[in-house]
Parts: sequence; C-alpha cells; structure tokens
Amino acid sequence: MTVQLQVEISENEDNVIDTSTSVDEVKSFWSKHEENLCLMFNHKDLSTITDTLSRLSSSVNNNDYDNAIIEVNLLKEYSEKNRHIMGFNLQNLL
Repeated sequence: MTVQLQVEISENEDNVIDTSTSVDEVKSFWSKHEENLCLMFNHKDLSTITDTLSRLSSSVNNNDYDNAIIEVNLLKEYSEKNRHIMGFNLQNLL
C-alpha cells in the first residue's frame, strides 16, 4: 500500500491534494489494525508509522508536495524496517 501511495503522490506533484482519499484509506486501514497489533507488539514500534501517517495526511491536505513525498518515503522505510520486528517468528513469540 505504501509503494502504491508513493507512486500516486509522485504522479500528482502539481496537485497532491488529489491523493487525499488514498491517504485517508491507508490511514483508516492502519488505525483499524493498529489496535490489534498493539496487543502483540510494542506500541513504540507502531507509533512511528501512526505519526508519519498523520503528518502525511496533513501535508496532502495542505497541498504540500515536498513534505508529502518526504513523509510517504519515511512511511515506506518504516514499514520495511519494522517488518522483522512485527513479523511472526520464533524469536518474536518468545
């Protein structure tokens, strides 16, 4: 989802506000599943994604491409970085 969002924001550089529906969908999806993830994983690891999504939404609604592309790139990096933290493996279960 973050890769698709990254592409969409890049393609709408002149009018990034057009991507607000997609950003809201990703933010809603994350909010819906974050509560369940907090039961299994450290909230601190999840809060970086939540904070980045909030800043991304704000930048998109303000039609600020420069900050929006930074935030979506950070979101992609956080998602990839946290994959091993939030993945189901033997070490995380112990």
